[in-house]
Amino acid sequence: MNMRRIPRSRFIGAASAGAALLFAAASLPQDVSNAAGGIQLETIATTEKNGLEGLDVARDGTIFVTDATAHLIYKVAPDRTLSVFARLPVVPQVVLLTSTGAVVTAQVKDPHFGAPKPGVPRELPSAQAMGGLEAVVVVLDKEGNVTKTIHGEAGAFFNGMDRYRNTYLIADSTAGTIWQLDVDKGTVEAWLKDAVLVGANGRFPGANGLKVVAGTVYVANTSVGALYRIGTDSKGKPKGAPQLIANVPRADDFAVATDGTIYIPSEGKILKVTAAGAVTQIAEGCTGCDSALLTDHEHSLLLVTHGFGPDAGPGRVYRLRLAP
Repeated sequence: MNMRRIPRSRFIGAASAGAALLFAAASLPQDVSNAAGGIQLETIATTEKNGLEGLDVARDGTIFVTDATAHLIYKVAPDRTLSVFARLPVVPQVVLLTSTGAVVTAQVKDPHFGAPKPGVPRELPSAQAMGGLEAVVVVLDKEGNVTKTIHGEAGAFFNGMDRYRNTYLIADSTAGTIWQLDVDKGTVEAWLKDAVLVGANGRFPGANGLKVVAGTVYVANTSVGALYRIGTDSKGKPKGAPQLIANVPRADDFAVATDGTIYIPSEGKILKVTAAGAVTQIAEGCTGCDSALLTDHEHSLLLVTHGFGPDAGPGRVYRLRLAP
């Protein structure tokens, strides 16, 4: 998922599959949460299900959001009209827009988390169990139709993704691997295997969000609670060992600015992590937020929520206008 900036989105003129208008802009609640430093969260779209995972934005400002619970990709028009772009036969994670449609990481099987029990903390399945859901990448056309399915290795769980040298890099949340995807060839090959990508004590997820900025690969390990950077050489191979940037509780997907500053949701807070690893809180009240995308020339941050069970409430797409 490209969470970074609009110019990298080359998707033009996507049509709405099903064209089902779900919520009109006038009916969207404009809930604004007071946040640290005067920065405020603004609700710009609400979905019935709360399984939002990844997002990307087209040149015209249309936002595309995956819903792993409903197996959908929504699109939010600049006027905040929400509609369904694609109904998928898989469980989508991250979407990246292309000139011909989109590329989506996904799983064939649904994990079926089930309803939470009162007073009992929700436990995610083990990495081994999640690795049995059959990782795939689906390629969509401009109408949201699946035109190609590329399968991963057994035991993989495809999650965060970003463009890299005419290919894609994919974080694997179970196998301690970053994969390199060539859509044209239909191949997925290991780009890096490293212990820092594995979940803590066999927990899920390990490697999760992934971004590529100026030849540097950034990856979050959720169960470890850490952000890493990985250098690359002139041939596009990993250079040196992954370096710890900062410890971030429940680090998920994130945005990276051109200067290397990272913006990441963490347990309801939005954190800013400098290239040197200094961590500051810039906002709060973002309960369930798990992905971030820089837009508006890096002056705004888009965020989506993911909750579990019948009490999770609706999914939300937020905008956070960053302080100058």
